[in-house]
Amino acid sequence: MLKTYEKKITLIEDELIELFKHLIKANTISLSGIVDKDISRFKEAKDSVSKIHEACDQIDTNVTTTLALFSPEAKDLRKLVSYLKITSGLTKTASNTKAYNKSILKNFKENSDSFTDTDYLQALQTSSIEALKHTLNIITSENRDTLEDLFEQVCIEVDKTEMVYEALEKELLSTDKISVEAFAQNSSLLKTFRKLDKMTNRVMDIAAALVNAKLDTVMVRDQD
Repeated sequence: MLKTYEKKITLIEDELIELFKHLIKANTISLSGIVDKDISRFKEAKDSVSKIHEACDQIDTNVTTTLALFSPEAKDLRKLVSYLKITSGLTKTASNTKAYNKSILKNFKENSDSFTDTDYLQALQTSSIEALKHTLNIITSENRDTLEDLFEQVCIEVDKTEMVYEALEKELLSTDKISVEAFAQNSSLLKTFRKLDKMTNRVMDIAAALVNAKLDTVMVRDQD
C-alpha cells in the first residue's frame, strides 16, 4: 500500500505523463496533416491542446498542496519544484503548438502552392515529436545513464531542428530564385515554421529540468 505522500507524487507524475501524451498526439496529428495535405487535421491538433493550460494549473495545485502538507526532504523538494517549472514550460509548449497549427492552417488555405515539397516541414515536425517522446521517458526513468542518454537524444533532435530550419530558411529566402512578392510570402511561412523550432527548444529546457531534479546535477546542451 503506497503512503499518502507517495500517492501524491505518483498522481502528479501520471498527470505530467498525460500532458506529454496529449502534446505528442497533437504533433502527430499535425504531421499527418502535412504528409496528407489535409488541413482539417491542423484544426484538430490545435483543439486537442486547448485544455492543457487548465491541466497544468491542476498539477501546480497538487504540487503546492504536497509541499505544504508533507515538507519533503531535499531531493523530493527539488523534484516537486522542478514540476512547477515543467508545467510552465508545458503551457508555453502547448501555446506554441496551438499557434503553429493556427498559422499553418491559414498558410495552407492562402498559399497551398508553397506546400508542394514538405520534406523540411516533415523533418521539423518529426523532431518535435521525438523530443517530446524522449522527455516523456525521462519522467519514468531513474537510472543515471538512461537519463543522460535520453537528454542527449533530446539535444540531438534540437540540433536537427536547427539545421533543418537553417536549410529551409536558405531555400525560402534565396533572393536569386524568387520574386520580391514571393520573398515576403516565404518570410511569413518561416515565422510559422519557427514556432516548431521554438517548441523543440522549450522541450529541451523541460528535459533538462527533469534530469537536473532527478540527478541533482546541471544538464546543459553540448554546444560543440
